Amino acid sequence: MERICSTTPDEDLIRSLRAGHQDALGILYDRYGHLVFTVALRILNRPDEAEDLTQEVFFSILEKGEFSA
Repeated sequence: MERICSTTPDEDLIRSLRAGHQDALGILYDRYGHLVFTVALRILNRPDEAEDLTQEVFFSILEKGEFSA
């Protein structure tokens, strides 16, 4: 697999995650972390809890492999 970077398509990042390359998650976080936080904030209306939930979402992805290509 080619080296991943900020322009790597999501599908390739997911393949990298499945292959054990955890740095792909950092790129996905940079790409989608603000969106996840914004949705969580709208639901929870508490910035501290929204931040915690955002981190939990991405940690869950890393730990459980909850993603699809």
